[in-house]
Amino acid sequence: MSLNTFRLQNEKGRLTLEPNLNVLSCTTNLGQDVTTLAGHPFLFGPSEVSNQIICAHATGRGQAIFGFQVFDTRKNGRIKDQEVRIAANGAVMYMEAGDAFNRGVDLEVDFTFAPENVRVVLAATSGQVIGKSLDIATAAGDIVRVFISGVLAHAPIVPA
Repeated sequence: MSLNTFRLQNEKGRLTLEPNLNVLSCTTNLGQDVTTLAGHPFLFGPSEVSNQIICAHATGRGQAIFGFQVFDTRKNGRIKDQEVRIAANGAVMYMEAGDAFNRGVDLEVDFTFAPENVRVVLAATSGQVIGKSLDIATAAGDIVRVFISGVLAHAPIVPA
């Protein structure tokens, strides 16, 4: 939240004050030369020998999103080869709505305005559900809390 003249204002990509234990530090993919902003979705990057998790900026539907970039007060925008904090399953993050929706609905990422602006919209049957809305969005551009769940490619766990 940032302080404005009248009240505290929520910002996209900020985590709520609840415990958000699933925040990972990742290094952005060496091959991607893009500036990312808070709230942008990320994928696991290519396999590289590293003691860091390598991540890549998601660019469209059908990709296996594993989390979203957390707002950084020092620099809201990172470029390649930088460390970013990624909120994953179980975190609650402020995100921008792409349309009106109710509380408790499944949401997916809308890449219509990417890369400058990535929003969340009501999940289609073919979309990747990234979480549930904890607030009501009355119009596009509203900032809502999203409980991040369902991210990562779903693979069945087969007992050994």
